[in-house]
Amino acid sequence: MQNSFARHLADGTLTEDDIALLRDWLNAITAQNHLSVARVNKLSFQMVTWRRFIGPFRTNTIADINAGVTALMTASSCRRLFGKDMSARPGQNGQNPATGQTPGAPYKRNTIHDLVGLIKRFYFWMIEENGSKIEPKKLRKIKVPAKDRMTTTVEMIVT
Repeated sequence: MQNSFARHLADGTLTEDDIALLRDWLNAITAQNHLSVARVNKLSFQMVTWRRFIGPFRTNTIADINAGVTALMTASSCRRLFGKDMSARPGQNGQNPATGQTPGAPYKRNTIHDLVGLIKRFYFWMIEENGSKIEPKKLRKIKVPAKDRMTTTVEMIVT
C-alpha cells in the first residue's frame, strides 16, 4: 500500500492530504472489521480509481460526488492504467483473469455497485470525523446500483 501511495503521489493521482485521509480511514476500518491485507489493498486501489472521477477527497462537494457517480456509470476501464499498458498481458488476451473483463470495456455492474457503495462509506466516515461538510442526508440519496446476480452461465458451470 505504501509503495502504491508513493507512486500515485508522484504521478499526481493522489495528493498528500488524500493519502493521509486514506491511511486514517483504512486503519480505522481495519481495526473495526479485522480486514485482511488483501482487502485493504483492494479498498485502497478502488479509492485510487475514484480519483479518475472526483477531485481531492476533502474538497469534494455533493455535486462533485454526484457528477463522479454519473461519470463512473458511463466510463470504461482504462487501457492504460497508472502508466501500464494493461492490454499487453501475454497469454491473457488483455483480459483480467479474475473478471474476464477487457481493459477499455465499460465497468461491469458489480464493479459500479462496489465503487458507489465504497465512496459513500468513505464519505460517511469523513463526515463522522469532521473531514467533510457534505450533508449526510444528501449522501444517502445516492443509491447504490443493484448487483448482477447472474454472473455465470450454464457453460461456465458444466465442465
